[in-house]
Amino acid sequence: AVVSTQSTGKHHLEHAIALNPRDATALTLLGIWYMEMAELSWYSRKFAATFLGKVPESTHEEALKCFLQSEEVAPRSWNRNVYLIGRMYYRLENRIKAREYLELVLSLPNIIADDTEIDEDAADLYRKLG
Repeated sequence: AVVSTQSTGKHHLEHAIALNPRDATALTLLGIWYMEMAELSWYSRKFAATFLGKVPESTHEEALKCFLQSEEVAPRSWNRNVYLIGRMYYRLENRIKAREYLELVLSLPNIIADDTEIDEDAADLYRKLG
């Protein structure tokens, strides 16, 4: 049911973006949808397909595109989005860009409670870059 409701969520996010292409939050959330679908394990994908039918396909490139659009619309307004750009570059094996965005998010002030967790995740991923 989670994948089924995810597809509905994607539809609503796409509709929100069609109404307001400068909605940075909707762009980030759509990017998260693409990322979550791209990162579904083989087992989860097969399980969902068995009980729900076709599971939506997605890529890290699609997620990155949404995160970059959100950052263009509202630069540095949400630390999570900046972190997710770095994470997608890491997944796509672009270490230079990953390092750039992870350094950026680590330099941003922590405004909301979520930012502290993002700093920890960014620091962990940054260490993996070596």
